[in-house]
Amino acid sequence: MDFIKIHNKVGGGLTFPITFPAFFPPAIVCWIKAGDVLEGKYPSQKKNYEKFIEGKEVLGTFELAIEFLKEEYKNIEK
Repeated sequence: MDFIKIHNKVGGGLTFPITFPAFFPPAIVCWIKAGDVLEGKYPSQKKNYEKFIEGKEVLGTFELAIEFLKEEYKNIEK
């Protein structure tokens, strides 16, 4: 089951005549649309996926998750 789609940012790349340093734009990895992929026993999972991460950049959502977990850990330490 694939949940991500890879896109290339517009711009950059090679032009002729080639000049150095050549610039290659970074690839963007995004979460796919849920569609029928997430149909199952827990409809709330699909609802949350669509609300919070569908179509967003994977790395950005990981960073948000890590920040959330750090804040939660601070509450546990007290």
